[in-house]
Amino acid sequence: MAYQAHRKKIFRETFELVDENGAIVHSFPVSLDPDSVVKNLSAKHVDLIRALKDVQSADPETDPGAALAVLGKSTIEMMEAVFGKQDAATILAFYDSRYMEMCQEVLPFITNFVIPEVRKIAKENKQQVLARYGRKKRIFGK
Repeated sequence: MAYQAHRKKIFRETFELVDENGAIVHSFPVSLDPDSVVKNLSAKHVDLIRALKDVQSADPETDPGAALAVLGKSTIEMMEAVFGKQDAATILAFYDSRYMEMCQEVLPFITNFVIPEVRKIAKENKQQVLARYGRKKRIFGK
């Protein structure tokens, strides 16, 4: 009997931009592959949280917009980590300088769906690797 090595299914989700009339204007495939996304996504998420805290604690008298600029940059970098540069640019163009609306619509998809799903898939992959290692130990007695 031959040993078989299998490729894993790549998990994908579709993100759609819908205009005010309910028509789908753009549709983006989003890869939920932990191997390629998790490290960059986690770092960008930490940067976004840090920037958000800075905005909340910024003094509008002494810091009129610098913290918001950092938050905007972090938001765009987070979108690029999930969608890629080209699709993130398309999303920015779709919202046409309505950044608050964009953040209210796009960031929940990333923080409430993409990040938890990627973490869940990574955890499942780790458990499968550990289970196979344990199986090898039992089979070969090592």
